[in-house]
Amino acid sequence: MGGLQLCALGPLNDVRIEQNLIYTPKPFAINSQSSISGSLMADDPQQKWQGKIRPWCIRYCAGPATPTNDSSTTTFGWANENLLAIDPMERYLTYEINESNMGFDNYVATIKVLLGDNDNQNGCEIEWSFVANPMKGWKLEDFISLLRSNLDTMAKRMEEASQC
Repeated sequence: MGGLQLCALGPLNDVRIEQNLIYTPKPFAINSQSSISGSLMADDPQQKWQGKIRPWCIRYCAGPATPTNDSSTTTFGWANENLLAIDPMERYLTYEINESNMGFDNYVATIKVLLGDNDNQNGCEIEWSFVANPMKGWKLEDFISLLRSNLDTMAKRMEEASQC
Protein backbone atom coordinates (compact mmCIF):
# COMPACT_ATOMS: atom_id res chain seq x y z
CA MET A 1 0.00 0.00 0.00
CA GLY A 2 1.22 3.49 -0.76
CA GLY A 3 1.75 6.30 1.66
CA LEU A 4 1.32 10.05 1.58
CA GLN A 5 3.57 12.63 3.15
CA LEU A 6 2.76 16.32 3.44
CA CYS A 7 5.46 18.92 3.92
CA ALA A 8 4.52 22.52 4.70
CA LEU A 9 7.10 24.78 3.11
CA GLY A 10 5.89 28.22 4.09
CA PRO A 11 3.57 30.38 6.19
CA LEU A 12 -0.15 29.80 5.76
CA ASN A 13 -1.93 33.05 6.68
CA ASP A 14 -2.42 35.92 4.23
CA VAL A 15 0.71 35.12 2.21
CA ARG A 16 1.69 32.65 -0.48
CA ILE A 17 1.15 29.00 0.38
CA GLU A 18 3.77 26.46 -0.64
CA GLN A 19 3.02 22.77 -0.22
CA ASN A 20 4.70 19.56 -1.28
CA LEU A 21 2.70 16.32 -1.41
CA ILE A 22 4.60 13.06 -1.89
CA TYR A 23 2.82 9.80 -2.63
CA THR A 24 4.63 6.47 -2.62
CA PRO A 25 2.43 3.92 -4.39
CA LYS A 26 2.93 0.20 -4.00
CA PRO A 27 5.97 -0.76 -6.09
CA PHE A 28 5.46 -0.97 -9.83
CA ALA A 29 7.94 -0.64 -12.64
CA ILE A 30 8.01 2.40 -14.89
CA ASN A 31 10.19 2.80 -17.92
CA SER A 32 10.46 4.96 -21.00
CA GLN A 33 8.02 2.72 -22.90
CA SER A 34 5.25 2.94 -20.30
CA SER A 35 2.00 4.68 -21.16
CA ILE A 36 1.78 6.54 -17.86
CA SER A 37 1.65 10.01 -19.36
CA GLY A 38 -0.94 8.83 -21.87
CA SER A 39 -3.24 7.50 -19.17
CA LEU A 40 -2.90 10.62 -17.04
CA MET A 41 -3.46 12.94 -19.96
CA ALA A 42 -6.41 11.06 -21.49
CA ASP A 43 -9.81 12.71 -21.70
CA ASP A 44 -12.43 11.40 -19.31
CA PRO A 45 -15.79 12.72 -18.11
CA GLN A 46 -14.10 15.00 -15.56
CA GLN A 47 -11.23 16.33 -17.69
CA LYS A 48 -11.12 17.53 -21.28
CA TRP A 49 -8.12 18.79 -23.23
CA GLN A 50 -8.52 21.53 -25.85
CA GLY A 51 -6.26 20.72 -28.79
CA LYS A 52 -2.94 18.89 -28.75
CA ILE A 53 -1.36 18.30 -25.37
CA ARG A 54 1.56 20.72 -25.40
CA PRO A 55 2.53 23.87 -23.48
CA TRP A 56 -0.23 26.47 -23.34
CA CYS A 57 -3.02 24.03 -24.15
CA ILE A 58 -6.00 24.26 -21.81
CA ARG A 59 -7.55 21.48 -19.75
CA TYR A 60 -11.01 21.71 -18.23
CA CYS A 61 -11.36 19.76 -14.96
CA ALA A 62 -14.52 19.22 -12.95
CA GLY A 63 -15.62 17.21 -9.96
CA PRO A 64 -16.75 17.34 -6.36
CA ALA A 65 -15.13 20.02 -4.20
CA THR A 66 -15.87 21.08 -0.64
CA PRO A 67 -15.01 24.60 0.52
CA THR A 68 -15.79 24.20 4.21
CA ASN A 69 -15.06 27.58 5.79
CA ASP A 70 -18.75 28.43 5.54
CA SER A 71 -20.36 25.08 4.65
CA SER A 72 -19.76 21.36 4.96
CA THR A 73 -21.80 20.45 1.90
CA THR A 74 -20.15 19.06 -1.21
CA THR A 75 -20.25 21.37 -4.21
CA PHE A 76 -19.31 20.89 -7.85
CA GLY A 77 -15.99 22.52 -8.71
CA TRP A 78 -14.39 23.26 -12.05
CA ALA A 79 -11.14 24.80 -13.28
CA ASN A 80 -9.44 25.72 -16.54
CA GLU A 81 -5.73 24.96 -16.42
CA ASN A 82 -2.92 26.08 -18.73
CA LEU A 83 -0.22 23.47 -19.27
CA LEU A 84 3.02 25.44 -18.86
CA ALA A 85 5.58 22.66 -19.39
CA ILE A 86 5.63 18.92 -19.96
CA ASP A 87 8.62 16.61 -20.20
CA PRO A 88 7.83 12.90 -20.67
CA MET A 89 11.50 11.89 -20.35
CA GLU A 90 11.93 13.70 -17.03
CA ARG A 91 8.36 12.71 -16.04
CA TYR A 92 6.95 16.06 -14.95
CA LEU A 93 4.39 18.64 -15.92
CA THR A 94 3.75 22.16 -14.68
CA TYR A 95 0.42 23.94 -14.94
CA GLU A 96 -1.44 26.98 -13.68
CA ILE A 97 -5.12 27.47 -12.93
CA ASN A 98 -6.33 30.49 -14.86
CA GLU A 99 -10.06 30.30 -14.10
CA SER A 100 -12.20 28.37 -11.61
CA ASN A 101 -15.18 28.54 -9.28
CA MET A 102 -13.17 27.22 -6.31
CA GLY A 103 -11.27 30.30 -5.13
CA PHE A 104 -7.85 29.55 -6.64
CA ASP A 105 -5.62 32.60 -6.77
CA ASN A 106 -2.27 32.58 -8.49
CA TYR A 107 -1.98 28.75 -8.32
CA VAL A 108 0.93 27.02 -10.09
CA ALA A 109 1.75 23.33 -9.60
CA THR A 110 4.30 20.77 -10.74
CA ILE A 111 3.71 17.03 -10.72
CA LYS A 112 6.80 14.80 -10.95
CA VAL A 113 7.27 11.05 -11.00
CA LEU A 114 10.55 10.24 -9.25
CA LEU A 115 12.13 6.87 -9.92
CA GLY A 116 12.75 4.54 -6.99
CA ASP A 117 16.15 3.19 -6.12
CA ASN A 118 17.54 -0.31 -6.84
CA ASP A 119 16.92 -0.06 -10.62
CA ASN A 120 13.35 0.99 -9.90
CA GLN A 121 12.57 -2.26 -8.05
CA ASN A 122 11.29 -0.17 -5.16
CA GLY A 123 8.72 1.64 -7.30
CA CYS A 124 8.49 5.40 -7.54
CA GLU A 125 7.27 8.51 -5.78
CA ILE A 126 4.83 11.06 -7.11
CA GLU A 127 5.58 14.59 -5.99
CA TRP A 128 2.90 17.29 -6.35
CA SER A 129 4.17 20.71 -5.33
CA PHE A 130 2.30 23.97 -5.63
CA VAL A 131 2.38 27.63 -4.71
CA ALA A 132 -0.78 29.72 -4.40
CA ASN A 133 -2.32 32.61 -2.60
CA PRO A 134 -4.74 31.49 0.13
CA MET A 135 -7.94 30.12 -1.41
CA LYS A 136 -11.09 32.05 -0.55
CA GLY A 137 -13.72 29.84 1.08
CA TRP A 138 -11.30 26.99 1.84
CA LYS A 139 -9.57 25.80 4.96
CA LEU A 140 -6.03 24.73 4.06
CA GLU A 141 -6.58 21.22 5.44
CA ASP A 142 -9.69 20.77 3.27
CA PHE A 143 -7.82 21.87 0.17
CA ILE A 144 -4.94 19.51 0.97
CA SER A 145 -7.50 16.72 1.44
CA LEU A 146 -8.84 17.40 -2.07
CA LEU A 147 -5.30 17.26 -3.49
CA ARG A 148 -4.60 14.02 -1.60
CA SER A 149 -7.68 12.47 -3.17
CA ASN A 150 -6.57 13.63 -6.62
CA LEU A 151 -3.06 12.32 -6.03
CA ASP A 152 -4.41 8.93 -4.94
CA THR A 153 -6.49 8.73 -8.13
CA MET A 154 -3.45 9.71 -10.20
CA ALA A 155 -1.30 7.03 -8.56
CA LYS A 156 -3.94 4.37 -9.24
CA ARG A 157 -4.06 5.40 -12.91
CA MET A 158 -0.27 5.14 -13.09
CA GLU A 159 -0.31 1.68 -11.50
CA GLU A 160 -2.96 0.56 -14.01
CA ALA A 161 -0.99 2.03 -16.92
CA SER A 162 2.17 0.22 -15.81
CA GLN A 163 0.33 -3.11 -16.17
CA CYS A 164 -0.22 -2.54 -19.92
